[in-house]
Amino acid sequence: MAETESEEFLAAAREALEAGRTVEGARLLEALVQREPENALVHQELATAWVRLARYGAAVQAARRALALDPQLARPHGVLAWVALNQGRYAEAETELGAQLAALPAEDLGSRAAVYNQLGFLYYRRHRYTEAEGALRRALELDPDRPIPLLNLALLALQQGRRSEAQEMLEHLLQQTDLPPEVEHLACFTLGQLYARRGRYADARAQFARALRIRGTFLGRLYHAAPWLARLSTTALFVLLLILFLLLWNLFLRRR
Repeated sequence: MAETESEEFLAAAREALEAGRTVEGARLLEALVQREPENALVHQELATAWVRLARYGAAVQAARRALALDPQLARPHGVLAWVALNQGRYAEAETELGAQLAALPAEDLGSRAAVYNQLGFLYYRRHRYTEAEGALRRALELDPDRPIPLLNLALLALQQGRRSEAQEMLEHLLQQTDLPPEVEHLACFTLGQLYARRGRYADARAQFARALRIRGTFLGRLYHAAPWLARLSTTALFVLLLILFLLLWNLFLRRR
């Protein structure tokens, strides 16, 4: 295949991946890797496609092949880290993320911030909360407008009982425009719960309404209708709903 044709083929595959047409992108890359088995960039893109399709074995194979062909690549380390993290191999994931940071150019702030966010998540999963906070704050230093590290930092603060700090972070986050829907939904829902626990029911209802506009959920509808319920723990809410169900069921049986 001529170099220009190969570049066009690879560009088409990348465009498909970026547009969310992962299966199409994977098919294009599979065809291209058959024609150019020594092209490290093709293996790198194919590894990305496979990990998005949860074909982890194929993703690992493609990532390792890419690194064998070009050890200077950074993204295959990220693929290997993601697979290891999802399979509970935390030490391996940490090693791969460190290798990815070492391979990334110092000026690629966005990519480095994404890796530090991954490290923060990894440290959180391992209950290394101080290191998790440090990694997430480093991600925000590199890319202050990146929403996911800020959301994760707020959730970490909340997990540690620092509710005022978490609330401030979430309020700041929700001032941003063009947030990813899953980030906006979780931020609104969590902020609504914080407002409810402080007795700010009107503010809580507004946040639950915003969350519902993104994705309708049972809890979202329940909390929007009765924000005071968001003050309860998950266990207490479950017990309350169970008691209510049993009372209604008993009433139904009596009427029969």
